Amino acid sequence: CEMVGALAVHHGDLFMEHCLNPSMQLVTKFIQPSVRWEDRRLALFVICDILEHLKEKAVPAWPHFMEQLLQDVAHQSTALRQPACYAVSLAAQVKAFAQFAPSAATTLSQVISQTRQAGKKKSQREAQACADNALSALVEILTTHQQAVAGAEGQLWSVWLNALPIQVDEVEGVKNHRTLLNLVKAEHPQVIGESGGNLPQVLSILVDVYKSNTVDEETSKGIAQLVVQLGPQRLEGIASQLKEKHRKKLLRIHKEGQ
Repeated sequence: CEMVGALAVHHGDLFMEHCLNPSMQLVTKFIQPSVRWEDRRLALFVICDILEHLKEKAVPAWPHFMEQLLQDVAHQSTALRQPACYAVSLAAQVKAFAQFAPSAATTLSQVISQTRQAGKKKSQREAQACADNALSALVEILTTHQQAVAGAEGQLWSVWLNALPIQVDEVEGVKNHRTLLNLVKAEHPQVIGESGGNLPQVLSILVDVYKSNTVDEETSKGIAQLVVQLGPQRLEGIASQLKEKHRKKLLRIHKEGQ
């Protein structure tokens, strides 16, 4: 699997010419539901490498695996569900994914909602990591294929926002929390809500992850800048709606950002 990724990233054209068809033969054979889960997971890892490194060039190979991949997003086994969700987050970066966006977004939102309802029990850690990857896939669909999911856009944004912050997967946390900050700065209407009605919820999330392992340094700096830019009067109004621990941390962030 590592060899496939290395070849795809460093020798993309040679991989397309000599290795893509053999790789698809392996994927087609191993991704079938009747195959043992270890081999199916291997197929999903190969798919992830191909999607990540070949991007648009891999689209002609999608018919070999896309239907089963989208089904595996909701697989009962976390060993298959997590790489499937990650693979969809990669495929969704390509314009050709638009035809799959509505059904994929629906399945992802169901996985996210059901998993988050299970809570933060230790026994749910692997499932929550899957949901973290599903959140990355969902927000990629929402930002890249807005027109394709326009009919359910409001509900899908709500699912994404309500499932934050990222709980387990730190890499996906960095992605999602950076995206959240950028959307707030851009005053995205589905994120900040009508008349800024979602800002207390959004600020709670950003305050929660500030200087944690699920944000990079740039995002933490951006959070502090955002807090300062809100201004004293608006900040006071938002702070009054937060839990005490978030209110105290918000004030500390404001002080650090000045």
